Amino acid sequence: MSIELHQQRMNSVLRWVENHLDEDLSVDRLADIACYSRFHFQRLFKLHTGKTIGAYCTRLRLHRAAQQMLTGTLPLTDVAAVAGFENQPSFNRAFRQQFAVTPSAFLRQQLQFQSY
Repeated sequence: MSIELHQQRMNSVLRWVENHLDEDLSVDRLADIACYSRFHFQRLFKLHTGKTIGAYCTRLRLHRAAQQMLTGTLPLTDVAAVAGFENQPSFNRAFRQQFAVTPSAFLRQQLQFQSY
């Protein structure tokens, strides 16, 4: 199989994930979308993105959460729940790991930046 076909399949999976973040993102489902076995898919996904499937999905959810925080339409606890976190402390840890600041510090920084 050509490298181009592998890239096309992976890119279609990435687009699907981006558009279906709140749906079943199991390895089996994504492997079916890519037309690979689950084990081959996991290996190719990591080669293509540099991340595991779980880490990639978490990153996308955290970026979406950051956008939701900026709109100010949801309380932080609801943003955490929508992002798939069971509680605020686990959301805070993941957010800090991704953005190097806590969610509240992120909001303060954005508000300060917007006031200039």
